[in-house]
Parts: sequence; structure tokens; C-alpha cells
Amino acid sequence: MIFSEWFDEFYETYCEGVLSYDCATEYKIIFKRHYYPIANMELEKIKPIHIQRCLNTAKNYSTSRQRKVYFLLKRCLNEAVLNEYVTKNAAEKIKPPRNVKKDITLLTSAQLKHLLFEEETPDILMFKLELWTGLRRGELLALTWENINFQEGYILVCQTLVNSKGHPKIKHSTKSGADRRVPLCDESRRILSEIQIRDGSTKGFVLHNEKGEPLSFTAYHTHYRQFYKERQEIYPNTPYISPHKPRPTYATHLIQTGADIETTRRMLGHSSINTTAIYVHSTFDQMKAAADRLKYD
Repeated sequence: MIFSEWFDEFYETYCEGVLSYDCATEYKIIFKRHYYPIANMELEKIKPIHIQRCLNTAKNYSTSRQRKVYFLLKRCLNEAVLNEYVTKNAAEKIKPPRNVKKDITLLTSAQLKHLLFEEETPDILMFKLELWTGLRRGELLALTWENINFQEGYILVCQTLVNSKGHPKIKHSTKSGADRRVPLCDESRRILSEIQIRDGSTKGFVLHNEKGEPLSFTAYHTHYRQFYKERQEIYPNTPYISPHKPRPTYATHLIQTGADIETTRRMLGHSSINTTAIYVHSTFDQMKAAADRLKYD
């Protein structure tokens, strides 16, 4: 059996319909872009040098992509071993690409003012809601007015928007599999109230299209890019941050204002505190202040 034939079987059994649509789609892209050096090779003839050739096709990509290329290939060949198509996994003798951690770009208070503290367009209100609640994109787009309890002051996060065969649908659970309550602060209350006034409705999705359906991820990204383009024309020094960066900004500012990491974990909806630690970043000023407080007596 050649590798491409086995990958098709592997994908159909372990990826398609098992993993999220976006993840499975990415794996298909990885196969086409990075595994072509071994696509027509017999499984038993694949050597470590051939694995390295596959990894070399990703050298100009991000560290995250390079590691996905390696670990997906390793998993695919492991399953081939378990199913007795080959006797050994050639990827076992190749070290995975190093996980190089880069400093995450966070917005400073001055940059936030440039972005947010002017006329509140619908796009600015959407971005503010992200920054003041820390919701994931899918959770934000699936948010309904019925999930918001103004009286007791919280958002019930119990569903998320996901892609299913290229089409968005509501999944009635969160990424961690557990519902959570996110407290509303004065500013998040005000933002939601402003959206409600402009929308003229207390039912349905908070962010929706003309048909009342939740905004798709495509529509969200279009709004997001347009919003940033307009702000950067006014404030050219404002760095672009990708749509998933408001969460680490939210988490870091929570910590800076006195929240402990366990409280932050619960507000973000992480199942593991190790995940939360990745999101939380100390600024240089915080590190300098810590150094200034250092004593040995």
C-alpha cells in the first residue's frame, strides 16, 4: 500500500466526522502541501530521510504548522503500524520541530483607547464585548439574549458556533464541555445594553445578520478586518492583533488588576490551569517592579 492510499483510510477513520470540521480540513491541507514527497511511496519503504523531506516543506511556515506536520505524520504512521501495514514508524527517529514560544502581542492601555474610546460603531461594540468578557469567538457568535442575566449580572456560556462541512451551526456545549458563568462588570453591562438598544430586541442572537441568524465566522472576520483597517488609518502605530488575541489581553488584564490564576481559569473556561498560564503574560514593567521589590533579608 502506498502512503496516499493509507492516508485516505486514516483520514476517513480517525479525522473526518471525528475531529472538528476546521481541524479535519487543516489536516487535509497539510497532506496536500507537505506529504507529497512520500505520497506515492510504499509504506514499508518510507525512511527517516523521507520524513525529514516532508518536514522541510514546512520550514517557511509557523512553528505551530511545522509541529502539526510532524505530529500528524507520526500519528498516521503509528496507526499504520497498529494495523500491521508496516512494521515500524520512520517518524520515531526524527525529532519534532522545536516549540519556539514567541511573545504574544497584547494591546496597551493607550492602544485600547485609540481603538475603542471614540464613536461606537457596531464593529467597535463587538470588539469591546470580546475584550470585556473574554469569550471565545464561537461563544461570542452563539451568544443569545436568553443567555444573559442582567439582574444577577452574568453571561451563561452554554453553546458555541462551529463549522460543520463548511457551514456554521450551533453546538449546545462549550469547548471544555462544561457550562460556565462569566460575571458582567459595569462596562460589559453598558456595552450589551447599547447593543440591545440599537438592535431593538431582547430575543435571539446578540450578534446576527439581517435574517436574525448568528454571524458566520466569515462575516465576523470581514467585520474585524474592516474595523482594524479603519482604526489603523487613524492610528498607524497601532499593531494588528489577530481575532483570537482579545482573550489573552483579557486574561492578562484580569491578572494585572488582582485576579488569581484559578479565578482567571474559570472565567476563561479552561479545563486545565496550564492552558491559562499560556494566556497570561507579564509586561516588562511588571517584571521590573518585581525586581525592585526583591529582598534577601
